[in-house]
Amino acid sequence: MSKLMRGLGMLSLMVAPFMASAADPLGTEVGGNTIFNLLGIIAAIMNVVIPILITLAVLYTIWGVIKYATAKESEDQAEGRRVIISGIIGLFIIVSIWGLVAVLNSTFGINQGGQNLDTTGCTAGTIIGYTGTGPTATPIFCQ
Repeated sequence: MSKLMRGLGMLSLMVAPFMASAADPLGTEVGGNTIFNLLGIIAAIMNVVIPILITLAVLYTIWGVIKYATAKESEDQAEGRRVIISGIIGLFIIVSIWGLVAVLNSTFGINQGGQNLDTTGCTAGTIIGYTGTGPTATPIFCQ
């Protein structure tokens, strides 16, 4: 259990700088302090971290299978079985978190990689936002 806690502690230390930043990890600007922008930042972080965690969980499970298959004593087989079960449970938890983030994205209509633009009541042809930053920013016009 202490190994798990240390691993979660290290993961939180790696993710903490992303949570404190004012931009998402992909470098696009996030305007304003709204819950939708926070959810967009969390989704961007999860889209980077989750595939890495899935890969690690699959490798851990494969390592358990190899450990189980090459074990000569029942104690070593029990340890391999424990590693396999832990890897499968970890993989299930990771995929569940990824699914929860996807449900939140679709529920709240969060745009990936850009701003959430309110187009209600705008006049056709007016600028309602920009894609990109700096001199290469392209205006987004109301339809």
